[in-house]
Amino acid sequence: MAYIRQTNNETMITQYEVPGYLTQTLPSFSSKMQLGTLSMNIYKDLQNFSNYTRKAIQEHNYILAKRCFQLAGKLYEQGDIIVKNAIENIFVYSFSSFFPKENAEKVILKSFIPAELYSLYNQQTNQSGC
Repeated sequence: MAYIRQTNNETMITQYEVPGYLTQTLPSFSSKMQLGTLSMNIYKDLQNFSNYTRKAIQEHNYILAKRCFQLAGKLYEQGDIIVKNAIENIFVYSFSSFFPKENAEKVILKSFIPAELYSLYNQQTNQSGC
């Protein structure tokens, strides 16, 4: 993939590569963004990505929601420390706002979330007492 570089035999995605990675993987992401273009600020871009994912869930577009969660998992797995921190602090932190009220839909949604990201979410909610 054009937006991934090799470093010490490890594939790492940097904060500057995330916008291109998002638009390359989800072409409709950039055209549906509220602000028009990606900002090259990892936290703003991931907030927009979180909003995009939330909207897919609200619209019951579970195919798109699943792709978003898979992409977030891949970014977390292959991202450098800045990307990982942004995924944890922005995307994973947003999970509570993603979950629908109906239990059947919650179960479907939870099945889309990569295990590592769901584990991070559980750690966050246990630490905050939610």
